[in-house]
Amino acid sequence: MAAASPEVEAAVGHLAQNGSEVSAIAEDRIAEFGLPTRRTEGWRWTPLRRALEDAGPPWVRPDITTGVDFSLEGLLAAFRPSDTVAALALGLADDAWEYGGGAPLQIDSRSRGTGARIVLNPGQAGVVVQHIRKTEHLQTGAALIDLAPGAELSLVLIFEDSSASRIALNRVRLGTGATYRQFVLTEGAKLSRVETEVDIAGAGAKVELSGVYLAAARRHADLTSQVILNAEDAEVRQLVRGVARKGGRGVFQGRFKVERVAQKTDAQMEHNALLLEEGAEIFAKPELEIYADDVQCSHGNTAGQLDENAIFYLRQRGIPEIEARAMITRAFLIEALPDWLDEAVRGEVEQRIDAWLGAA
Repeated sequence: MAAASPEVEAAVGHLAQNGSEVSAIAEDRIAEFGLPTRRTEGWRWTPLRRALEDAGPPWVRPDITTGVDFSLEGLLAAFRPSDTVAALALGLADDAWEYGGGAPLQIDSRSRGTGARIVLNPGQAGVVVQHIRKTEHLQTGAALIDLAPGAELSLVLIFEDSSASRIALNRVRLGTGATYRQFVLTEGAKLSRVETEVDIAGAGAKVELSGVYLAAARRHADLTSQVILNAEDAEVRQLVRGVARKGGRGVFQGRFKVERVAQKTDAQMEHNALLLEEGAEIFAKPELEIYADDVQCSHGNTAGQLDENAIFYLRQRGIPEIEARAMITRAFLIEALPDWLDEAVRGEVEQRIDAWLGAA
């Protein structure tokens, strides 16, 4: 048998220290299937080993059950055995919640790890806004989202700046005519990855993925997503905007896989980023993998610096250079905020962007 990678050894060690039933299951899966390394496609810019350095001392996970037949053990069983990053996230979790639609759900998460399940029945609608506060140690999260035919979910994730590492995963499945909307604001962390995987299993489904990442010095922000289209007449829109300062790293990876059965697909992906200072890093990998022949699919990607002509124009009208740069950057980022955002949430997002720009 080949020797385990350092990532596997570190993960198994932390899980064994936690000593819960779900940790033991996760440990077995990781030992069998391994964990991604920098040689793994999709993880070369976000080294998982670095995140595991922040795992900290072991903690005792309480026996959590937030609903009927729902526990972290049951949630882990619903993920693919080979989804070992999800196993790691749930094996280190100390909190769990579920949502079944109806009144909007507001979550203020200060835990070191969270497992979540969202299930909407046919025709149901729901809204979830989750704030993830910073902690001193690695934070993990894994959510399983199942939308029945005609269901509609809007999910907002707001990640505070953190000097520790974060891994957050969303696994989403859409039935016929279902709609999934997601917006992510991340201020980065020592190492941060927000990964979304969407499986369009029913015809006529709609997906909207929007995001803004802000990478200051010594901060890493990774937004990775994959949309797999297994049904016809789907509509997908993705728009991500990001900025990085000196010493900061932004990562965008987006993939649309259009299977042969997914005729009449209409999918558009766009990522735009600004490098605000020398020494900033932006890595991007947009992908289209298309097997159907009656589709409209496109992707766009840009990374560059602020328009000096625009800055000169504002300075000529009496606006200081620092303020001019902030104004242009703000306008660039605000364009990624979707129309469906609640007014209060939109106001908070704009305030966070303003505060980040003003911290230079």
